[in-house]
Amino acid sequence: MSKNALSNEVYQFILDQIFSCQLKPGEKIAEATIAEQFGISRTPIREALRALSNDGLIDLVPNRYAAVAQFSDKQIQEIGTIRISLDVLALRLALLNGSRRDMLRLREVAQQCFDAYQNHDGVLRRRYDADFHTMLSQISGNELLCKMQNELYLRIQFILLHQDTLEEDEEKHLLQHFEIADAMLHGDEETALSIILDHLLVFYHLEEIYPKDFFLVPQAH
Repeated sequence: MSKNALSNEVYQFILDQIFSCQLKPGEKIAEATIAEQFGISRTPIREALRALSNDGLIDLVPNRYAAVAQFSDKQIQEIGTIRISLDVLALRLALLNGSRRDMLRLREVAQQCFDAYQNHDGVLRRRYDADFHTMLSQISGNELLCKMQNELYLRIQFILLHQDTLEEDEEKHLLQHFEIADAMLHGDEETALSIILDHLLVFYHLEEIYPKDFFLVPQAH
């Protein structure tokens, strides 16, 4: 197996352990154990850890250790602020450039996310939740916006995994996906924007920091 293939395999192995909660925030990565398990040197392991660090999921302390990231409330709110800004732009562009078929696909992802929630499948629920929002940028047709959203994707999944939410709030949160998709199907930008802002401001605990209109560009009259 090539050096890159080994590194990619270790990357996926550690990623799976993080998202299955076998490795928890703040927990150190046992390089020696992974090397023994895979029967490899530490070089591809360290390459995988660097890649995970670039993804924001691993904190590296050079020449000492690597540990699963721990996002502070401030960091989560910073990610949330960026994500809201990107989603508002993505939604507007999606309404401008997307088709009815695109909006129906968005609704299908909302359904898949809600089905996973009802089936108590946390892994799929988080994946489809993140997919719903990245699909907005895909429908927008803006490649750079897609790239920026994808760079946040794993961080968002990580936050979804460790964010404390009450069950009834989580259900309401997921039902809002349908409301956003339905408003977009009807070309109702104002309603879609209002819902997605409620959806994200509450999740990232930003509702007391930013008024909803903070993220909206004033419309010319």
